[in-house]
Amino acid sequence: MRKDPDAAPIVDKKWFKTAKVVMPKAEPRKELLTLRVDRKVVDWFRAQGARYQTRMNAVLRAYVEAQRAKD
Repeated sequence: MRKDPDAAPIVDKKWFKTAKVVMPKAEPRKELLTLRVDRKVVDWFRAQGARYQTRMNAVLRAYVEAQRAKD
C-alpha cells in the first residue's frame, strides 16, 4: 500500500525513453491558478522551450485520462 495516494506512479528510465507527449486540442477555457511545483520540474520543462506550461498541462491531462481509463 502506498503511503501517499496522490503520489505519481514510479516510472523508470525505460519508460521515459519511450514516452511521448501528445499535445491536446486546445480547450476553450483554462483556469488560472497558483500551483507549487518542484524547482527541478519547472526548470526541466522550461529548458524544453516555449509553451512549457502547455506541455505541463498535457502531461497532467494524460495522467488524468490514464487514471480514468482504469476506473
